[in-house]
Amino acid sequence: MAEKKYKNINVKVDERLVEKVNYYRKLDQNGEMSQADFVIKALDEKCNNERIIRSGGMILKIPNPNFYELTEEERIKIIQTLSKCVNELNSITPYAEMGLIDILSHTQTRLLKDDKKRRNELREITCNDLNFEEALLNKEK
Repeated sequence: MAEKKYKNINVKVDERLVEKVNYYRKLDQNGEMSQADFVIKALDEKCNNERIIRSGGMILKIPNPNFYELTEEERIKIIQTLSKCVNELNSITPYAEMGLIDILSHTQTRLLKDDKKRRNELREITCNDLNFEEALLNKEK
């Protein structure tokens, strides 16, 4: 097996971007990442996303849908509606759902599997991230 070759990349970036890197790298699922590992992972993900887009695909980014205050009945209705859409599209031809099944899966997790503790945790994370981003914007002024 060939040995990996490495090259350096030197770039100047806005200090706010460095602050974002330092903030978000600490939120990695496996614990804190180094700045270098975070940037390498981000570059790799960006390249993979570009490859998918160039081939005619798309990248789904599902923002926090704020499902916290829905009743159980509303949650079930949303899941049923999405399931019906997926089934109808797949009855036309396989793969016609074009990512809708991913949205359905994500929504099922957020609506049905997350307990109140997890929803509060996600709400707190969202608030912390928004506060961080707002503080960065205020630094500009």
